[in-house]
Amino acid sequence: MAGRRPRFRATRGEDGYAMIVTVTIIMVLTLLLVVVLAQSLHNNTISTRGARRSAALGVAEGGVSWAIAALQANRSTAVVTNRAVPVADGSGGNGTATVTVQVGTPTSPGKLGHYTIESTGRVSTPGSPTRTLQVVMGPPVSFTYAIYAAQSLRLENNACIVGNVYARGDITFDSNA
Repeated sequence: MAGRRPRFRATRGEDGYAMIVTVTIIMVLTLLLVVVLAQSLHNNTISTRGARRSAALGVAEGGVSWAIAALQANRSTAVVTNRAVPVADGSGGNGTATVTVQVGTPTSPGKLGHYTIESTGRVSTPGSPTRTLQVVMGPPVSFTYAIYAAQSLRLENNACIVGNVYARGDITFDSNA
């Protein structure tokens, strides 16, 4: 028996050491698995909420589009309060846009030619978020210059200008202008 190696024998106090190491490694791997699964569930929840918020925004935009079309068709009947408008929510269902159209702006109620549209979108899925849009619609800004010159400009002979003056070149004032 001269060429044989001695077998490893556990000394006293080392019995079951391999079992403790194995159970500890399994517990650590299980905890890592739980963390990864919890993170994936969280990501799924956040993605679902984001998609529902985007769908609610789309429904609210659909309500604004409905209000603009109603204003273009007949301005006198388009002024409404809390009108429920069915709008496709993009998922095959119908959402609801609650639309209010008022004459004027938020800072100047009753201002002629301007309309404030408020639309709140709700998706048909229960527990989904709502999104609210407020749009102020009015006539385009008119030309603000009293005089506009593509080149230089010369004002003379007692000229009196009320308003803005614009010229791409020099502006010259002569003879009491």
